[in-house]
Amino acid sequence: MACTTAPCTSVARYYVACTGAAFHGLAPLHSFSQVRPRSLHRLRSRCRCGNIANYCPAGSGAPVALLANDNSRYTTPLTAPEDLREGAAACPPFRKCGGGRLAPGVQFANCPTATDVQFVGELQNNTDFGLAFLVNTPTNDVSITQYPLTFRILSVQPVTAGCTWGAGNTSLFSFNTATNKLRVGATALMGDRCTTGFAVSFRAQRTADATLYDDCTTVTVGLITVNQAPVISATSLNAARSVRERSGVGTPVGAPILAVDPDRGQQVIWSITSLGTPFAIDACAGQVTVAAAVLDFNTQASYLVTVQARDTGTPPISVSATISVTVIDIPDAPVVGATALAIRENSPLGTIAGNINAVDPDVGTVLVYSVLRADTPDVLTIDGAGNMVVKLAALDYETRPLYVYRVEVSDSSPASLSPDACILRLPRQAACVNCFNGTLPVRALPAGDGRNLPRGCGYHHQPPGRERQRECSSASGTGPPMGTAVADALLRHAL
Repeated sequence: MACTTAPCTSVARYYVACTGAAFHGLAPLHSFSQVRPRSLHRLRSRCRCGNIANYCPAGSGAPVALLANDNSRYTTPLTAPEDLREGAAACPPFRKCGGGRLAPGVQFANCPTATDVQFVGELQNNTDFGLAFLVNTPTNDVSITQYPLTFRILSVQPVTAGCTWGAGNTSLFSFNTATNKLRVGATALMGDRCTTGFAVSFRAQRTADATLYDDCTTVTVGLITVNQAPVISATSLNAARSVRERSGVGTPVGAPILAVDPDRGQQVIWSITSLGTPFAIDACAGQVTVAAAVLDFNTQASYLVTVQARDTGTPPISVSATISVTVIDIPDAPVVGATALAIRENSPLGTIAGNINAVDPDVGTVLVYSVLRADTPDVLTIDGAGNMVVKLAALDYETRPLYVYRVEVSDSSPASLSPDACILRLPRQAACVNCFNGTLPVRALPAGDGRNLPRGCGYHHQPPGRERQRECSSASGTGPPMGTAVADALLRHAL
């Protein structure tokens, strides 16, 4: 309707002037604050300029209408409702006007809603994704279709409550003007796996006029999770691992192998995939241990073991690596053969009664022979080759048919004590059963049987028709030196 009462000195006064005709003789008001909300609504519905193409100049009693095809002006002020404009202004350069409106300088044509999620893989970087955005920069100049635009990310926030990874880091995203799509930056969005996506807002503005812009603030970026393989620590994997030969089952082999899984809530399960390996690995701790007590340096000095780290994802992913295990050589005591020695009485000096046949399991060692104890030390000796040699030409069967010697064979290296062996040739009345460095007392013997045997060795009578046997015991004795084999040698004359 047109104002036919007092002139309109302001929009407010214009409404007030109209109230006299609109509201049943209601006295004119001086401000809208005096009008109750319901009455104000009725007032606005009856007393208005009409539409955005009309405006009510101050002091005029009627609205002024813009021409329908007038694109050179727009109604003002822009902050007033479209049907409460008071004036008109010329359309600014490089802008578009029409129907009383001033079109936005920059405007997104398809900014998505917050529920319209744009998905991207969490492992991707430097990758375009999602919607191709359309941005308008309208103008009345028909020779220009689009002004150059500049885009920048305004904010980045994780969508999962309590997650702070990536918050405020606008470098996580950029805008690719070649494709008009958002782009993941150099950093993959996996982060620490605490969010399912990000809320992103960005701005398009005219490059030549930063005051002309539009913001798209409702972009939700959803992450496509990808199960990743565990990552084995190179430091723990390459650490030196060694174990002593003859180690028992369960002996640790080096430090545990460490691995982490990038996926939250998943565990790493360890296993050994090598076939026939004498090792095991703790499924959770990654500790390699001896699985079979068969480690022998002389048989195999090192092992290459393939270990596997598997996650608990769906489907599970595994990664394998190879570790090297060195077997530490522990020198073995020489092994002395149980050889019976015999020599004829009256043999001259230098006669070899026999060799004790000692063998060292360790390769490249040199055996050293010596006599520790003997009942007649001046009669026989042992040379560097392990031969028992006549030292004194006093061998007489009728005087003494049996000689006993304790011989030591050493490789001169620290080693575990090996069982003693007997090197002996007994008289016809006895046979060797076993001998070692024991502490049994010497028993009484029949005359002529060699009463001066070393401590730990003795004889006992057997029933008629059976041989007398030598008995030995290991009870509470002091063993031979490390890396040493000790044997009692009994020598008799050949008849």
